[in-house]
Amino acid sequence: MIDIRNFYFYTNSKDGIGNSFLGSHRGMRFAVEPKKGEEKNYFAVDIWPEPWAREITPDDRHIKAEFDLTPDGFDRVKNFLEKTYSDNETEYKEAASMGFSEALKNRK
Repeated sequence: MIDIRNFYFYTNSKDGIGNSFLGSHRGMRFAVEPKKGEEKNYFAVDIWPEPWAREITPDDRHIKAEFDLTPDGFDRVKNFLEKTYSDNETEYKEAASMGFSEALKNRK
């Protein structure tokens, strides 16, 4: 199970938009961020492989999605992270075992 805190972590401020969470799981890095939308608030999810920082990972290596900022949406975020890891497990395990200098040589 991937730890992404709990629903209230993301909604614990006066305006209903709380904290962002950055994490990793066996070669998969991810960000879960609450965002204010025009019609409703939502979770923005961004996933990318190690060892790169989010900002320097090529765009085509990111997987992004949005979910309602609700308890049901939170469950969907957890399921999305788990499924994405499962669907790409070989790539993420390879990324986790690769040293930074080796990754630098193989950077796309």
